Amino acid sequence: MANHFRLPQGQIPPQLFRVHYEEAVTTYDTVNGFLAGYQVSHDPPNQTQFFDLVERHLNWGERIYRSRYISTFSDRTHAVNWAQRLRSNRPEMPGSIKLMTIEPSGTEWIASVRQIVQQYDWDRAEYFEHEYLFYRQIPSDLIVNIQTI
Repeated sequence: MANHFRLPQGQIPPQLFRVHYEEAVTTYDTVNGFLAGYQVSHDPPNQTQFFDLVERHLNWGERIYRSRYISTFSDRTHAVNWAQRLRSNRPEMPGSIKLMTIEPSGTEWIASVRQIVQQYDWDRAEYFEHEYLFYRQIPSDLIVNIQTI
């Protein structure tokens, strides 16, 4: 079912932006790039599981949830604003906040959160207009710029 939402290369934005910070469940290093917090299962989820997994990923009330997905934004200004809100809401948060610029190659599994939310009539579609999900990893060679916010 998740493959139904995988965007074809022509629909993937040329650049995506990832806000990364020390306490993020998604990890980052220069060799692997970004790795989603959950790396155990390689089995694709069925339809019910897929929507449950995406909903849990998007629910910030479950911060300790280890997701298979990595959130990015297609709008740089939106990503910067998100990073600034994160810092102002959590001034005690250690470390810096980084804005990572990603140029997808078109071979990664990427989905539009807005399309997923619209398909399942969640009330919050407008909140996710610029959000895209990678599945499991964003390879380091796709990261073309790192900026401290």
